[in-house]
Amino acid sequence: MSDHAQRIQVSFAASGNVRMRLPEQVDRPSLPCLVAIHGYAQPLDAFFEYACTLAPEAVVLMPEGPMSFYRRRRGADGHRLIGHAWIAELPREASDRRNDAYIHAALDAASAEAPIDPDRTVFLGFSQGVGVALHALLSQPTRARGLVGLAGGLAQAYREHLPRLAGKDVLWVTGQEDPAYTPDYAATLRDALEASGADVESHDLPVGHELMEPAAERVRAWLAPRLGA
Repeated sequence: MSDHAQRIQVSFAASGNVRMRLPEQVDRPSLPCLVAIHGYAQPLDAFFEYACTLAPEAVVLMPEGPMSFYRRRRGADGHRLIGHAWIAELPREASDRRNDAYIHAALDAASAEAPIDPDRTVFLGFSQGVGVALHALLSQPTRARGLVGLAGGLAQAYREHLPRLAGKDVLWVTGQEDPAYTPDYAATLRDALEASGADVESHDLPVGHELMEPAAERVRAWLAPRLGA
């Protein structure tokens, strides 16, 4: 960089695409909500459908990660496939603040359409989405009753804030053969969540990183009484 060049940071308004499914009966005093945060480059249609099947009577929100890019392979129709992710710019804190604002704006917009009950709202994250969902919940703990973490983690720098989740319900599901989030790593974070005062239920399944379907029945059973649907 030239001696006279400099790097500055600017802030500006941004928009994002959020998928929303309302239950058939929306004329109730309050509604449960599942906020689904997808993983890195995860097929969005499949994850949204997965979330909808987990909570058939709830509002389901899925913000699309603001970092988008072309993936290498093409779809059946010959079009390049688009991947979405959450972490782009440095420093990392800038991405995290943007993601928090985006997720909470999605909840605000949905609340204008339906009477969402924070006491019956749960964040659901998969892979990269677990850390994003956890960070968003740490930033505004009153937005949800708890969190489902599937095959993910949280940056070490943020773990000192985990006591903000005291009293929250957490379902923590990991894979015994997961190369991305190893059993030792997952256990360390589970222990940190328990030490924070969260009410943690954990399952370590005999699978790798792709544990969404093997975990589905456990997730559905855990969500049912908390969403109260």
